[in-house]
Parts: sequence; structure tokens; C-alpha cells
Amino acid sequence: MRTTRNRAAQVRMAKVAGGLSIVLAALIAIATLTVPHEVQRIRANPTQGRLYEEPVAVVEETGEEVAGIDWDYWASVNPDIVGWITIPGTPIDYPIVQARPDDPTHYLNYDVYGNYNIYGCVYVDSACTFGSANVIIFAHNMGNYDDSMFTTLTYYLDPAYLATHEQVVIQTPQGTRSLKVRAAESVSPYGYEKRVAFSSVEGLRGFYLEVWEGADSRSAEPCAEEIDQLFTLITCAKGGAVRAVVYVG
Repeated sequence: MRTTRNRAAQVRMAKVAGGLSIVLAALIAIATLTVPHEVQRIRANPTQGRLYEEPVAVVEETGEEVAGIDWDYWASVNPDIVGWITIPGTPIDYPIVQARPDDPTHYLNYDVYGNYNIYGCVYVDSACTFGSANVIIFAHNMGNYDDSMFTTLTYYLDPAYLATHEQVVIQTPQGTRSLKVRAAESVSPYGYEKRVAFSSVEGLRGFYLEVWEGADSRSAEPCAEEIDQLFTLITCAKGGAVRAVVYVG
């Protein structure tokens, strides 16, 4: 009888040990999958390098200050960094890099530190620069992962969201501009024409008015006379079926 009991206890202990092994293996598998992703997320959402400069702008709705950028620091991190975009009240607060003509999609898969990264980083299209009349800026929509990068740009297709998140602060080593979201639209990724150069400011304003009039959401008034340069922010929407395009000026 004692032998039978001992065997039963051994069987129970073996089952418990087997169950613990399965749980431990599952935890290891989860950690293997999630830890690299978490590292990528942290790298794609940089915060250091901004603590040493004086404020450069004020958030219109709250009176909070927008921190300046330590350009010397970021130049040492990546010489492709040409600006910084902050949209108060949203997670968008990132360095902007210039895409390279010889590898225009490089920054879809590499972060600002030069690491391979599914988040990529915010980048200016290789067809233009920060000096262009229409500066086209891309970043990923992270979808179900989180609200990093340009994920929240899709919210601007809702007029109510646009009305309460108009301010956009764009910094460069040459200065700071506090701008406004003027319009947002969803477009097909096929056949979308990227216009970056215009023969005159009037031509740019004419283009902007066409966009404003046909947009899914837009500012209360076009105020075309205020536009001397556009920043066009683009990300994927609806699983990549369309692009969300947000016009800032």
C-alpha cells in the first residue's frame, strides 16, 4: 500500500513538474517575442537630448511649453536628422530625418539610431527637402501595436479631432515654426501625386485651396494667405488600403 502511495505521489509530482516546464517554456517564448519589440519601441520613441534647451513655443490650449532641441547632440546621433515635429496633445514628438535619394525607403525599417526597427522613423521624402514648397513627411501607422509614430494621424480624418488638435510645432536648427493643421483626407496609395515644387507662392496656395475644399476634414476657414509652405504628413490607414494625408501650414 505504501509503495502504491509513493508511486501516486511521484506521478503527481511529475505532472506538476511537467506543467511548470510548459508554463516556463511559454513565458520564455513570450519574452523572446516581446522583449525585442519593446526595445524597438523604446528606440523609436526617443526622449533624451531635449532637456538642455530653452522652451521654443507655447501650447496654445494649455499654455505648456514645448522644449527646444539639443541639435549638437542629435547631429552626433545621426547627421540625417533635419528637424523635429511635435503635435501637442498627441504622442507625435519625434526627430525627422531626410531620406536618401539612393535609398529612399531606408527609414521605413531603420530608426534614428541606425538600428533595424519595425517602427522606422519619421522622414522627409527623398523627392524634397525642408526647403521645398511642399515638404512630404512619412511615418508608419503601428496599428494594433500602439499609438507610436504617425498612428494618430488617422484621427485627423474626424473634423472634431482636427478642431481640437490644430497646433503643430516644427523645429529645425535654423528656427521654430508654430503651424496649424489645415486639412486631412484619405487617398488611394495608387496614383497619388506628390507635388513638392511650385512656380510661385500663388501656385502653392491654389493647390492648397483645392485640397482644402475636397478634404474629409478641414479648418473652419482656409486662410490661404497664411500659407507660404506646406508640410504634408502621410501614413497608412485601413490596413494599408488608403493613406491618411494631413496638411499643415
